[in-house]
Amino acid sequence: MRSCCPPSWTGAATPRGWGSCCWSAIGGITDIVEDGVSGLLVPPGDAPALAAALGRLAGAPDLAAGLGEAGYRRLRERFDWDAITRRWLEVYAAAVRQG
Repeated sequence: MRSCCPPSWTGAATPRGWGSCCWSAIGGITDIVEDGVSGLLVPPGDAPALAAALGRLAGAPDLAAGLGEAGYRRLRERFDWDAITRRWLEVYAAAVRQG
């Protein structure tokens, strides 16, 4: 595992090239991280679950790298400013069509 973010960081703060992260399943983080696909989610305040997730990543560097890359792709596709702007333009266009 190249690295792991503290569970309180936001997904947007994850730099490219970092390994996968463990996240607390709270608030908007669950919109950013898809558990088992783009990171690992653990219940907030559950230290044993966090330890188990970190152990899983430490023991499976290919999994960690795959989750990290998937997380980076998800951020770029859904949460960079170009993607956000496209979605807002779609919403505005739909509102105009409905009159």
